Amino acid sequence: MRRSLPFALLFCLAMAWGVAGAPAVCAAQSYDRDDAASRREIRDFQQFLSQHPWIANKLRQKPSLANDQGFLNGNPELPQFLNAHPFVQGAFRVDANAFMQKEQAFETSPPGEGGGRGGRRQEMRDFQQFQNDHPWIANKLKQNPSLANNKGFLEGNHELPDFLKTHPFVQEQLRNDPQGFMQRAKDFASREEKWGSHTADLAELNQFIANHPWIGKKLQENPQLATNGDFLNENRELKDFLAAYPYLQQQFKDDPQGLMGRARDYAEQNSM
Repeated sequence: MRRSLPFALLFCLAMAWGVAGAPAVCAAQSYDRDDAASRREIRDFQQFLSQHPWIANKLRQKPSLANDQGFLNGNPELPQFLNAHPFVQGAFRVDANAFMQKEQAFETSPPGEGGGRGGRRQEMRDFQQFQNDHPWIANKLKQNPSLANNKGFLEGNHELPDFLKTHPFVQEQLRNDPQGFMQRAKDFASREEKWGSHTADLAELNQFIANHPWIGKKLQENPQLATNGDFLNENRELKDFLAAYPYLQQQFKDDPQGLMGRARDYAEQNSM
């Protein structure tokens, strides 16, 4: 019988009150990165860490702080997040050290949807470069994407399997959905051409604004507030966020109005 991992973890936590050895059993639960609910919570947790770099640094140094009431009281953003994400909260309670190790592995490895966004994005860029460097292979793949899974084609064009071996996300996408992936790769290339190499930064800025609507409203009214010391000191989330994204920090200094306009345009284009 299929059992959702978040509920399994919470069940284990409940059992821990009455069954000797339950924590050890629960800690051995598999990390089901293919479970949609837990995968979504992990992505939310990675987003939370990126927006709260000070908390992220402390948790990576000492994961058990996620269960420390004093630390939680001093950083209310964390308990608010955990209360809304029972899988992450339960995983921290079961084995905080193991969870942070697995979270970092989840973030940096790129298999399927579970891989880190940064790793997948870099693989997509590498795939664009591979196509530029091998136009004959690229043309054949555009005509017939399923050739990426054709043994004869791969043997006759060893550069492609060599590339795929070192790019597991691209390999898996071509294996599972070659037509769809080639279209997504084309769309990705178009966005990269329009927005340059900082699409990730614009996406993170839009996400930050969505998660902090009051700060977002103030920045839209007056983007120069992002360089105002008093405003930053009163809104530590923005100050921490900009410290983690030096490109955005510099753009706010050089062209605050232009940056906010580019972020709006990017959000509109990617909401279609």
